[in-house]
Amino acid sequence: VIRDIQKLAKKATDLAEADSQFREMQQEFQLLPELSSQIPPKIIEGIRRDFTKACAQFEKRQRQLVGDQREKQQQALWQKADLCQQLEASAQSSSEINLEKFAEQWQSIALDDPALCKRIEARRESADSDLDRAAIGAERRMLCIQLEIASGVDSPPQDRELRMKYQLQRMNQSGLGQQQQPDKKWFQNIEQDWLCMPGAEPDQQRILDQRFKRVLQNVEK
Repeated sequence: VIRDIQKLAKKATDLAEADSQFREMQQEFQLLPELSSQIPPKIIEGIRRDFTKACAQFEKRQRQLVGDQREKQQQALWQKADLCQQLEASAQSSSEINLEKFAEQWQSIALDDPALCKRIEARRESADSDLDRAAIGAERRMLCIQLEIASGVDSPPQDRELRMKYQLQRMNQSGLGQQQQPDKKWFQNIEQDWLCMPGAEPDQQRILDQRFKRVLQNVEK
């Protein structure tokens, strides 16, 4: 059983299947008869230690698979967001887009998270809506500023005053030195917010997307 867990820790590629197999192996180990009292205690201790170590190896692999799955989902979300941007730009310029080809591209992108699917679908459906794109642009600028602050990156000169106002507002709300440092989950959430919210005016959206991506890539490094 221990060797089977060790093999699983090395070769597992499908998270759900690996989790199921691991639980079965754990249960199989627990149901094995008690070792004979005639076996030296050091050997018994060694077997238990090997089992614990094998489980830890699988759990490490499990975390890697979770990370890989999350990265694939983020990549898929970026792809769908890019399609949304194309649709938004087309609607705002009155230019035509091949909707059949668009639908094929959309369906070919595998996004499995139901909550993210719902959010990005909402952005897609709002592409030709009469929204205040300038206000959306202002909201996206603030997200850029929040990301830049969290990453320790300077904001562009035209946004430095806005950044200072935002930082002062935060200090007034939480107190000097009381702001919590953003964790990995915070960066994941702001990235998802960025991708799922409606787009700004096309030219501004392209500029803001480049700015957001540039800071995010530095964070990931």
